Amino acid sequence: MGLIAKIRSRKIVRDCIAREQEYAPVLTDEQRIAWQLEQINRNWAMQQTTIPAYIEAVRSGRLPRSFASLIDFTQRMQPTTKKMVQTQMAELSDPTRPEDDSLTTGGSTGQPTSFPVWNSEAEHSIPDRWM
Repeated sequence: MGLIAKIRSRKIVRDCIAREQEYAPVLTDEQRIAWQLEQINRNWAMQQTTIPAYIEAVRSGRLPRSFASLIDFTQRMQPTTKKMVQTQMAELSDPTRPEDDSLTTGGSTGQPTSFPVWNSEAEHSIPDRWM
């Protein structure tokens, strides 16, 4: 479905309203932290079964099967850098999911970098772009 068709079908409007409602509740710091940790561990459970670098890290004991806290996560999980993406793309990608497309950074460092993208993930960011 093209952009004009999406606008006409009001799908984007409905998605934006739904996204706005996601941000409506006022959370305490403890609730927000608990939600973030739950999301990290939910995604981590999938990643450690499909991403070669993470399968090996959990198998070897360098990384846990789940994180006990956000501090535990930030202390143990290495941030993904542009250099990592450039040199370890195969180990950091899910070989069971072929990419739908790829994007390339602008190369502000003089080293443009391509990385895979999936339509199923891009669909979730549409309301944020419109909001």
